[in-house]
Amino acid sequence: MTAAVTTLKMETAAFGINMDDAQRKHSLKIGIRNETFVRDMLEFARQRPDLMPAGINVAAFLRDLTARDQISPLVFQLEAILRTLKDSHIALGVDLYNGTRGLYKAVKPIAEINGVQDTIERIGQRFAGRAAERRSRCRRASIRAQCKPMERVNR
Repeated sequence: MTAAVTTLKMETAAFGINMDDAQRKHSLKIGIRNETFVRDMLEFARQRPDLMPAGINVAAFLRDLTARDQISPLVFQLEAILRTLKDSHIALGVDLYNGTRGLYKAVKPIAEINGVQDTIERIGQRFAGRAAERRSRCRRASIRAQCKPMERVNR
């Protein structure tokens, strides 16, 4: 996949345009209505070149439209691939986190016996204070059921 991404980068470098966040935010997004307008206007320009102002390069617009038409299906395909990669990335992260939490819980009781208590405590510091934070939220909550673990609520 890395080679394919490298190839895509090289292929798009020849014609691709890189906008910064501000440019992207302030650029007009072309939706179906605007695209229909563009196509209708360019078709009119093809049919009536005699009415086009001398300084307007209709051929350049037509080249841009052709390029956009070639890019559009690729954008949709790449967005679907990107969505799959992002979903996979999230799922792998969840699996890793849940698995290593289980590992932590399994190792924690035997850490002192094996001389690794300091290491396990350091790793587990990220969880320190979460129980106190949750209890504090429960005290402020108007509905106590919101603060009960799910298995108690569902009984």
